[in-house]
Amino acid sequence: MKDPHVESLIYRVETEGTLHFQDPPPLDHQTHAFDLRVDDGRLTMTMKDHYASRDEAREAVKSFLEGWEIDWALRNGGRREIKFVYEKANVVDREPRPPGATVINAETWDMPWVGGEAHVVVNVSAYPVPPSAFRIPPDVETLWNRYEGFMKGKEPLLSMAYFCLTVVETMYGGGSRSRAGTVLQIDPKVLNKLGELTSERGDAATARKVKPGPARPLSGAESAWVDETIRAIIRRAGNLVAGGTPEPVLLMLTDLPTLQ
Repeated sequence: MKDPHVESLIYRVETEGTLHFQDPPPLDHQTHAFDLRVDDGRLTMTMKDHYASRDEAREAVKSFLEGWEIDWALRNGGRREIKFVYEKANVVDREPRPPGATVINAETWDMPWVGGEAHVVVNVSAYPVPPSAFRIPPDVETLWNRYEGFMKGKEPLLSMAYFCLTVVETMYGGGSRSRAGTVLQIDPKVLNKLGELTSERGDAATARKVKPGPARPLSGAESAWVDETIRAIIRRAGNLVAGGTPEPVLLMLTDLPTLQ
């Protein structure tokens, strides 16, 4: 090709065995950089800007797609149940050899991905709408990777949660918990409760550090609270980095599961 141009990228919408899209209608969505359509398990991203190669175009949409996958996970129990798997790029020649002709070169490159074990299958009747403002810069990616590691059984809840709390205090508060709460619009009571539970609770298998006296493992309600709080913090960080406004505007204890 004399002047290749990536016209569109095609991805396959894969789900874990825990999620199934049941006859969803097509989803259309527009951004400043591309138009997208999800239909019959395929995502087509029609590019508005010029990219001369498949790799350039894929890199341009990578953050958007990761944010879409992770936003769904954070809103729906924490597992990355949706994955956009690259299939091909439709490339046209903007200076075709035959006068007036357009040559299309559809490249194919499947990216392997293995889902988790199936348990309860949830049928969903619509494709998820992409988040209007949610991105995964390095600091948010650090939080997500640690949380996803917990979801995969690689570490206990408490050590993951304490690590995320210290990252938040460092990255958004310069070491100050209260300043981090101000930046992320989180009530100090939420971060203080998270600090209390991650420092004071746990048994020999789950505690972050040894404490004198009998072990005080998390209750089921406390475990659920810590889990959802970490997910809420990651979402807020991704929202604010992308210039969005989190909901609720101020995260308070009443927005999270009850501890009793």
